[in-house]
Amino acid sequence: MRSHLLQPNTKKAYVKDLGYFFQSNKENAQNFLQLESEKATSLVLQYKDLCLKKDLSKATINRRLSAFKNLVRLANQQGKCSWTLDHIKGEKIKRSRDYLEISSNTFRQALALCKLTTNNGKRNYAILRLLWENNLSNSEIVNLRIEDLDIENCRLRIHKATQCEYIFIAPEILYILLQWLATRTEARLESPLFVGLDNANKNQGLTSNGLYKIVRDCFAKVTNQPVSPKRIRF
Repeated sequence: MRSHLLQPNTKKAYVKDLGYFFQSNKENAQNFLQLESEKATSLVLQYKDLCLKKDLSKATINRRLSAFKNLVRLANQQGKCSWTLDHIKGEKIKRSRDYLEISSNTFRQALALCKLTTNNGKRNYAILRLLWENNLSNSEIVNLRIEDLDIENCRLRIHKATQCEYIFIAPEILYILLQWLATRTEARLESPLFVGLDNANKNQGLTSNGLYKIVRDCFAKVTNQPVSPKRIRF
């Protein structure tokens, strides 16, 4: 397990997952690594069956298997055991329709419907291109502030879970963002970059639900399938 490459939450989940296994089998990591390959495989498969009987989600089961595989792979690399668990397969997860990709042609059609002579069009155009070209998540979009726009270097500061990072954006996106900001004469640097324009949410920062509605409406005229921000990103 290359622990220095794992996110803190992933490390915490792996430790917890391994703990569940060792508690159920009354084993510890050292004894487990000293088992023969066949015995270790049998124990892990039994544990997998137990998880299935408990009706745990496939994603949870796969994460628990991944914890074992990473632990054993590291031990194998350090010469503490002569086998791995890479042959144990995880549960197949069917991708939901929400994650099905949209075509470039469909995206271009939706983008073309953004009227850049209107405030709605400017805002929506910038949002769609940031989702498509920069792969930003819902939270990253709604958490953007005006002060995050680095005009001189054509960059945006993105707020991640534990840190911030800068990404470069296309000059066309920057141009539209500047046009969009020119309409918001009373906005401050700490104000949200994207705000609502309808009467109920005028000048209020976008929420994830508001972002979803914008994307859905932008694609409603070009496809019969509902499109979410996730579908644009993936």
